[in-house]
Amino acid sequence: WFHGAKPLVYQRSFQANWKAGMEECPYGFAMVSLWKLVICAETQAECVNQYAVIIDNMLRERDWQEIACNSWGMFGFLHRVRATLKRHEFRLDFTPTELNGALPALDEALLDSAQMSPSF
Repeated sequence: WFHGAKPLVYQRSFQANWKAGMEECPYGFAMVSLWKLVICAETQAECVNQYAVIIDNMLRERDWQEIACNSWGMFGFLHRVRATLKRHEFRLDFTPTELNGALPALDEALLDSAQMSPSF
């Protein structure tokens, strides 16, 4: 699906109306940003930060359960591209368990912070 998404991601109408896309479906927009981030990481590392900011903001502002439980599979995608992102110093420090969707209950996690990644 990754390579098949290219025509959609770089479609002129989507790029011209990116703000409307972000408001209509923030997680879909985040996945498009992740897609572009990975392309940048593989080709032009200098453009990684412009997409990383979008993802960082979303991870800070949204409830982690909402991100983990929606149908976009964002954490699974991040896990899949982790090696590419690490090569360019984009810090992705979620544990494999967190990226696979096995998350501790919040009250349990707060009591035992050693079982969580710093990003969690």
